Amino acid sequence: TYIPGTWLFSKMLEKFDLRRVVLAASTLAVLGVVLRFLAHAVLQPLAPRFGYAVLFVGQCLVCIGAPAYMQNPALFGEIWFSQKERDLISSVAMLVPRVGQGFGPFLATLCVRTEDATGLSMFLGIQMAVSI
Repeated sequence: TYIPGTWLFSKMLEKFDLRRVVLAASTLAVLGVVLRFLAHAVLQPLAPRFGYAVLFVGQCLVCIGAPAYMQNPALFGEIWFSQKERDLISSVAMLVPRVGQGFGPFLATLCVRTEDATGLSMFLGIQMAVSI
């Protein structure tokens, strides 16, 4: 989903301003995390296979929106910061997603403790709250 997301947001940047592209990516991220939470907390106990399918769709939405942030640090720096600040902000913007990718699995180990995934709803709820 990363390659289609990269293509989609590259085409969107040709037609729309950065604000609209970021809003579209944010919308996909919020929809994705809400779907993941609902899939696990509500659907999984009722219909496990359907719950998994919805969780997968939610994950795909998040992944499609991710390239809008991860591929454009230099563009953010160029638009929002002065010439003197661009190098620093581009470096920071390149590192922030990697820190998040490392923090997410660490947080999961604190929340999800047993083989039956007790605590996963709490973890997905935290992700949803942070995203919204």
